[in-house]
Amino acid sequence: MVYPLQRYLRKRFSSVVCWDYPRVFTDLDRTLDQLALRFDQHTDGSVAVVAHSFGDWVVRSALHRMKSRAVNSLVSVCPVVTSVAAAEILSQVSSDLVPELTVMANVEQSEVPLPNQMNIKRSLVWARGETLVRRPKDLAMYDRERRVFAFHNTILFQFNGWKAIQEELIALAEQR
Repeated sequence: MVYPLQRYLRKRFSSVVCWDYPRVFTDLDRTLDQLALRFDQHTDGSVAVVAHSFGDWVVRSALHRMKSRAVNSLVSVCPVVTSVAAAEILSQVSSDLVPELTVMANVEQSEVPLPNQMNIKRSLVWARGETLVRRPKDLAMYDRERRVFAFHNTILFQFNGWKAIQEELIALAEQR
């Protein structure tokens, strides 16, 4: 799903690596450990991450398991930063069979903060037509915020979404 965005970002940045979430019904702890290990392969503190929706929760959770300080910035695109109404309903129906729904339905679980000791700069990019995820009430903990004319998933396929993400990556790099 992120291939078009990945191609666009390669024009501006020297290295763009895509990591696909393995899909639902997987062991979340194992997934978080795998991503943390992938981040730990970089030790120079030059990793900037773009994460979308539940993938943003995965990234934030994996950062807590890292040994290095490889990641310096995070652009969160339509992130799960508080409970998701649809997930609240579906998690009751699924009887916690889908761990992702359980996380998204629970305010405490979905609000995983960034690790304080890492000093990661963060930008939020929201779709103006967003209906799936909610914006947080307190935006003070974020370095930047931006809204784009798009919907939850279309933002990953639209030029204005790609451009906004690229501009946020550059702006966060300049803040460092």
